[in-house]
Amino acid sequence: MVEKDVHRAAAAAHRRHATATRQRAGRAEENYAQKREKQRMDECKRDMSMMERNGGLRLDETPLAELPLTMAYVPMQRFTQVYDTEKGLCQGTIFPDLDKPFLGRSVCK
Repeated sequence: MVEKDVHRAAAAAHRRHATATRQRAGRAEENYAQKREKQRMDECKRDMSMMERNGGLRLDETPLAELPLTMAYVPMQRFTQVYDTEKGLCQGTIFPDLDKPFLGRSVCK
């Protein structure tokens, strides 16, 4: 009987320890997430401050290392037709779906 009580007490202590460990890990995860979010906000504030000091984002004067990273989104495209070779060379693409107006000077006439 005493052996069963010792075993139950050990199992209960193990459960309490495991629960406490999970709780500490959860708090550590929350603290890390909060710390990382604060770092991101500080970086954003620094970037905004830099842009305000420079009168906006001026790429010719801004070192690339100081620019914030971005993520691109490119939707899946379905191409139904293509230009012939000559027109494709003049337009800069063989895909009419990608042929967008260029506001600069044209190369082909």
